[in-house]
Amino acid sequence: VSMRALREPDDERRRLIRKVNTAVEDERQSSALEIHDELNATLIAVRLEAQRIAAISPEMRAPRMPRCS
Repeated sequence: VSMRALREPDDERRRLIRKVNTAVEDERQSSALEIHDELNATLIAVRLEAQRIAAISPEMRAPRMPRCS
C-alpha cells in the first residue's frame, strides 16, 4: 500500500471537517445578523413609542405608578 493511499482518507476527513466548520460558522453569522436586525427593529419601535408618549400633554398621561423598592 502506497503512502498516498494511506493519506487520502485523512485528507478527505480534513476536507470534510473544514466544510462542516465553514457551514457552522456561516449559520452562526446568519443567526447573529437575524437577531441583530430583529432587536434593532424592536428597539426603534420602543423608542418611537416612548417619544410619542413623551409628546402627550401631562394631563392626558396616566398617573405614574409608585416605584417598588
